[in-house]
Amino acid sequence: MAVVYRGYDHRLGREVAIKVMHSHLADNEAFVSRFKREAHSAAQLSDAGIVAVYDQGKTPSGRPYLVMELIDGITMRKFIATRGYTLGRAIELTKQLLSSLETAHQVGIIHRDIKPENVLLPTNGKTAKVADFGLARAADAITATATGTVMGTVAYMSPELVRTGKAGTSADIFAVGVTFYELLTGTQPFTADTPVQVALLNVNEPIPAPSKLVPWLPPQIDEIVSALTNHDLNIRPANATKALELVERLVDTIPANVLKHDLDSEESHTLVDPMPVSSQHVAGVNVGLQSGAPVASRSAYSAASAPSNFSATSGNSGQYSTPSYYSTPTYQPQMLAMADTGWQQSYSDDDDDEGLRRRGLLVGIPTALALAGLAGIGAYILASPDKPSQVSIPDVTGKTQDDAVTALDDVGLKAAGISASSSTVPKGQVISQQPTAGTTAKTGDTVTLTISSGS
Repeated sequence: MAVVYRGYDHRLGREVAIKVMHSHLADNEAFVSRFKREAHSAAQLSDAGIVAVYDQGKTPSGRPYLVMELIDGITMRKFIATRGYTLGRAIELTKQLLSSLETAHQVGIIHRDIKPENVLLPTNGKTAKVADFGLARAADAITATATGTVMGTVAYMSPELVRTGKAGTSADIFAVGVTFYELLTGTQPFTADTPVQVALLNVNEPIPAPSKLVPWLPPQIDEIVSALTNHDLNIRPANATKALELVERLVDTIPANVLKHDLDSEESHTLVDPMPVSSQHVAGVNVGLQSGAPVASRSAYSAASAPSNFSATSGNSGQYSTPSYYSTPTYQPQMLAMADTGWQQSYSDDDDDEGLRRRGLLVGIPTALALAGLAGIGAYILASPDKPSQVSIPDVTGKTQDDAVTALDDVGLKAAGISASSSTVPKGQVISQQPTAGTTAKTGDTVTLTISSGS
């Protein structure tokens, strides 16, 4: 959605982060509104644990930008990957996250996209910072939009948000619970081949007890995760204040020597290998009858286009980057559609911070088609104009993703993309397709493309 630069405010004499929207999104009303919402929401909040927004405006070419507090440090995602911290530190970070959300919840703001990528840990050791309020909404306005779309990241979306598109402050608490689980275990609770499968697991299954992966964890920790992620809204804390009270009450009963235990110690490992962190992040769950949207052009942004009253350099390592359940009835949506609504990328010299380099997805959960047969969908489905009812599937292997999508769209087919690593196929090119080239398909059918993510 945006590029973040390290800049300097000449008027106030301080370093800042400058977040500039991609040019291909500047005419998209939904993304511009999200950008404005981030500035508006942050302006209402004054808390040491929330990244401040100082100013907003447009570049000479008309691209919106935000001037923000610069945080030298790493994301919580990178921190989790190190596994070099104690149980006490994981608890303290979770309490800091809840304290920041408490400020937002008290003024009626729901973040809606809490995840490790949106929590920044300053190198100076100060409190963790919550970033990216671009999806935030007033607590009394958290419903599906006119198009039926609610935004978020699939692994952290609460069951009620997936089912109905409606959520309150307790949806943030669910996301905090999943984030705490990751801090404890180093992995997300659920992984699957597609974002929809992950969403269904969130809806139909309780979050596992972290002690299943880290056996020495005390029962109080399992109780915290269970409460924060409970499907029953009468059990899950209604807001950050109540969640913080619960965490503090239970943590006070844990012996001090247990809190000092390293989470990466030998006793933390089980015979079962932890699941890898899911690469499937979605930008929205769709609860209305909405079809896909075309993939926008992803042109590169140059530093020369940054706001003229700031000096900026792109991609400095270590500063703020933006990402660009118990007993419950089984829920199975009957129809699904996906669309790429623009890339959500961040720019950092640290290529290991993969959690910040995931693409945005739009997931639709309306009501008319069986879920079976949708496995493998992971990036986008494009709406196509009327074409002949039967078409021959073109060969798009070896093409770039954009060229492949265009070729399929030209004959009236939709494209679904999943990513896979490859040491032979360049990043961004099609490794394989299913169905294969030359076979016949109906207009509107979907061809699943496996896109190289590089080696």
